[in-house]
Amino acid sequence: MLDFVREISLGGEDISQRQSDYWIFVLKDYSPLQIERAFHQWVKRSKHMPVPSEILAILEASLEAERQDASAAETRRYVAELQETRQWLAQAGLPYGDAQYHGLMKEVMEVVHKFPPLPHPNRIPTLRERLERTQHAQAERRKPAAKVEGRPEPVRRNPSR
Repeated sequence: MLDFVREISLGGEDISQRQSDYWIFVLKDYSPLQIERAFHQWVKRSKHMPVPSEILAILEASLEAERQDASAAETRRYVAELQETRQWLAQAGLPYGDAQYHGLMKEVMEVVHKFPPLPHPNRIPTLRERLERTQHAQAERRKPAAKVEGRPEPVRRNPSR
């Protein structure tokens, strides 16, 4: 990396240790190939020694261009896959596109209409409905009577006799 900086610097000048440390710190996150390309672009534009911010601007622009190229390639792959799927569906005689969407939505609406209607959330339940709910909940909470096996004891009605 410093070789590029030394090549760019004016012929008789040598960069100081402090300058080289600064260049290393600024450019440490980039690959040597990216840095070389940035310096070559700078040499094509100017005859002077660049400052780090100018090289960083070139590096950021090249990284952004690479990101855009990757995004465009991914989009092209997606579109190709979509077209391939549509061709396959058309050859199989199956609906695709809007026809497929409308068919799916029709099936969904048929399933939704089979659900029982929900009660109105603002309707106040009547006293009878509240009482039935309470009795039903209490009946569920009660323990069932235990069954006793064997002969049941006779129940005396009047213990004094």
